Amino acid sequence: MANICSNYLSFSGEEENVNNFKEYLKVIVELHDAVIQLENYKAMLSIDLSHIDNNQIDFESRWSSPIDTMKHLAQGYHLDMECEYSELGCGLFGKWIYYHKTNEEIDIQLDDNDMNSVKEVFINDGFDCMYRFDGEDYEMIEEPYDILLNRMYKAYLETLMKPVDRKKYVYIRLLVYDGERQYLQHLLHIERGVFTAADAMKIAGGYFGKGELIDGCFHFFSSQVIVEVIKWRELTLEEFKIINPVLNN
Repeated sequence: MANICSNYLSFSGEEENVNNFKEYLKVIVELHDAVIQLENYKAMLSIDLSHIDNNQIDFESRWSSPIDTMKHLAQGYHLDMECEYSELGCGLFGKWIYYHKTNEEIDIQLDDNDMNSVKEVFINDGFDCMYRFDGEDYEMIEEPYDILLNRMYKAYLETLMKPVDRKKYVYIRLLVYDGERQYLQHLLHIERGVFTAADAMKIAGGYFGKGELIDGCFHFFSSQVIVEVIKWRELTLEEFKIINPVLNN
């Protein structure tokens, strides 16, 4: 017999989409004995609509949460969804979140180390069991698990909020024709966004002053200088820090 996973699903979106999904759930519960069974998807069982007015439902599934089914429904009804699920017999305790506009989903779960940080404590001569975590005792093991899961989710959100260095560090090698003389010139450049060969040419031209791009080379007629970009590539920040003092000497 399959282990039963408990699921607590909330959903949100435009009012029309939410109402359409609610009507779908009510029909399913009435006609199919509270079971959603879509072809090739895990079933949602024992659907409880007691909290549907708050855009929440409870249901069960076999072994694990039916994430594929919920995602399919969220996409079909253009809804955001969040589901907390648990099957402690299989060591399963997690949260799944889906954003339909970006098609982004998040699935975080406690691992063995997280669960082992909660200890059983027996009191009243061993007749009662409490669950100790971070110096506090809890009657239900789900309580400290919820705390751990919320910490994981908060840490995940904090990583999204950290500023990201989106600068492009670019190395450009130029071949410079200056009258009868030619030589190599090296440039470093910091750019934001996409960097292309055309950008490299513009930077090379700007380095020597105003010129005209002819056949892939910048021509500076007043000084009889022609500049050709023979190589360029993006650098990592670490490479940029290493090479920058060398090129500036």
